Amino acid sequence: MSQPYYCNWRKTAIIVCLTLTNLITHGQQRLPRQISALNSVDYAPSVSADGNTLIFQSNRDGKFNLYLSTKDESGQWSIPKSLDKINNYGSTSDLIGGPTISYDGNILYYFATFKGGIGNEDIWYSVREGDDFGEPINMGSAINSKGYEGFPSISSDGKKMYFMRANEKQNVKGAFCYVLYESKRNAMGVWQPPKALPAPINLGCEKSPRIMSDNEMLVFASIREGGLSTNKFDLYYSRQNRNGDWGEVKALDYINTPGDELFAAIPACGETLYFVSSDEQLYDTTAMNSGGFKDLDLYSSAMTKESKPKPAILIKGKLVDAETEQSLFGDITIVKNDNKDSRGLLYTNKEDGGFTLVLTKGNTYKVGFNVPGYYYQEINLNTSKLNQCTTTQQDIKLKRWEGSYTLKTYNTQTGNPLDLSVKILDILKNKPLAVKKKEVGHFESKVQSDGQYAVSISSACIDDTTFIFSPTIEDTSMPGIEQQYRFEKEDAKVRMRILNKDTQQPVANAVLLAVDAKTRKPIYRNVLNGDTTLNIDCTGMYVMLGVAANHFSDRQVLDVSKSDAKGLIEMDLNLVELKPGAKLVANNITFNTNSAELNKNSYSEIDQVITVLKQNPQIQIEIAAHTDDVGSVEDNMRLSISRAKSVLDYMTTKGIDVKRLISKGYGESEPAYENNSDEHRALNRRVEFRIPKKK
Repeated sequence: MSQPYYCNWRKTAIIVCLTLTNLITHGQQRLPRQISALNSVDYAPSVSADGNTLIFQSNRDGKFNLYLSTKDESGQWSIPKSLDKINNYGSTSDLIGGPTISYDGNILYYFATFKGGIGNEDIWYSVREGDDFGEPINMGSAINSKGYEGFPSISSDGKKMYFMRANEKQNVKGAFCYVLYESKRNAMGVWQPPKALPAPINLGCEKSPRIMSDNEMLVFASIREGGLSTNKFDLYYSRQNRNGDWGEVKALDYINTPGDELFAAIPACGETLYFVSSDEQLYDTTAMNSGGFKDLDLYSSAMTKESKPKPAILIKGKLVDAETEQSLFGDITIVKNDNKDSRGLLYTNKEDGGFTLVLTKGNTYKVGFNVPGYYYQEINLNTSKLNQCTTTQQDIKLKRWEGSYTLKTYNTQTGNPLDLSVKILDILKNKPLAVKKKEVGHFESKVQSDGQYAVSISSACIDDTTFIFSPTIEDTSMPGIEQQYRFEKEDAKVRMRILNKDTQQPVANAVLLAVDAKTRKPIYRNVLNGDTTLNIDCTGMYVMLGVAANHFSDRQVLDVSKSDAKGLIEMDLNLVELKPGAKLVANNITFNTNSAELNKNSYSEIDQVITVLKQNPQIQIEIAAHTDDVGSVEDNMRLSISRAKSVLDYMTTKGIDVKRLISKGYGESEPAYENNSDEHRALNRRVEFRIPKKK
């Protein structure tokens, strides 16, 4: 190309000579043979924002299909591969062409004659899947009509689409004419009915619109006055101002030839222009015998400063979960210069969360990242000082929504809160969650959106229930979520026995008294000879008292709601027979620390013994007080003596003759258990009532 080009003025028109001079100056060259193949039509190139992915239309395999090639670090293009999920989607007679890859590289738009469309030729799109693109999806009736739509081009912010429809009113010999259209997405991301672009864009015979990365420069092909041919397409461009008006249309003179030039594709940084040409003057002389470039082929050219898009910054990154760093599929909104009416909409890649933003010089941007169930994140960027195209890497990490989870449980019959046991397991983390009981039937924990939780509910009232809960949060401003469950409550069944503590045989004619611990009202009183089964409230707490003649009584508290038993609850009351040597251990008689003063909750325990003594006036008992081994032996002995005396004094105030009572302290000398744990020491701190053996 550095050699002077010889112009034969007698055989070639002056206009052709000037054209060839421009081509040499700007370094136009056909793309390598693996791209621009011999004996095929290679058409409609589209290039990614970074210039490393080229997708085009070709009939090299006998019919028009779509092909993809990538550029390696040395600048070499790979052998194109067929996009099979698209090319094999329809029948072998389908026409597929006009590809445009979105600037972020995640969506490929094209036209095709697939069945199931709206018209004969519709615009379709496919979403990137790894190194390939998925099956075709029709753009819908907002874009497509019953006629022809083709050769789409998408703006870098995803807000505008340009395409063409047939111009049946205009005809140029040897060429099909089209009208260029623009469709916009509204604030909800819905495509609006397209409108024909005004003059000076549409003048009657246009084709192949391509919007550049700055979303302002439109390059298109046209046959119009001033072109190099009366029936061949030349490339032109126009810029749109902030008011939406299109400026002067200028020819790409350094590209255009007397033949067809179509389909401009320019990476975001605007250094290289890819296009289609059919001019015979561009052929490689070594290929003349093979047809040269008489068929349409793909070319590249350096660009003039005047015809470049505005400088841009490319922000490439991935959208990921802040905690797990797993990739996320979400939408990206772009608001330019605080004009919400111009809000763009993009999507991250479904497989790896990848995105590419193209932001042009001289603007302010608010870029928002949104994924359902995650907190919205926005970044602000100012490109007013941008002087040249740059590329930067920036991953966006979104935090998953976390809030309160409230579970309320109710009795279906009464509507009252139902007290249950609730456990929650984070399935994904295999970790139990803390559950706080706020009040009866009201439980709270913390959960995350799209987490998976196993909620287990148990009680003597109901059959154990476990359900999987996966909260999906659309509005992340919500502080929490609430669930309500209603259960058919069943009464708890309790089998009661009153036994002789020593023989473990039923005590004849024993009386069972069951008292509601909250209301203090008796719910059952009867004589037992063997056992009985009671039906009681599964959420209740009861005092079970067993009494019999010639026996110490026994009292136990039954909290049914905390019982682990399922079905039948079994409970025994053990009575100590009144005979010499008998001993009743009263662990519920308590004192203040290091004191002989009785706690008030001890009185009911002592009162039971007083009742037995009044019913059996011939009985004399010993009050034996014991301590653990904490402290000195002497101090423990003194303390036990004082405590035994305190019990004696209380019993005398209730009418028991002091002559029937013996108080004695044993200190730590008679432990019931080895003093090797707090639990055992607590059991050793006790008061016993003994019937002295006969001498």
